[in-house]
Amino acid sequence: MQIKKVVSDIFLKRNLVIEDCLITITKVNLTSDLRFAKIYISIYNVEEKNKNKIFLNIKSEASNIKYLLGKKLNSKYVPNIEFVIDNDYEKYDQINKILKNG
Repeated sequence: MQIKKVVSDIFLKRNLVIEDCLITITKVNLTSDLRFAKIYISIYNVEEKNKNKIFLNIKSEASNIKYLLGKKLNSKYVPNIEFVIDNDYEKYDQINKILKNG
């Protein structure tokens, strides 16, 4: 999806994250009228308290990210964006550890 790629590029170029961590955009849900996008992110290699700080920093930059997204998208509308933490991969990892250890 184009939004996923553009937002990933914005994260890389803008250095939104100060901590030494890995941020992955796992999925983007876009409404049918293209007016709203929910962007799911996973944050790795960081403690839980710092994860929340990083997430709040990303959320506070949402309007700037939307502006930059609008400059890159070939679309009539620029969707309002909301960031959501996606913990699915961490849950899968925990389940795999439990299954491996018996």
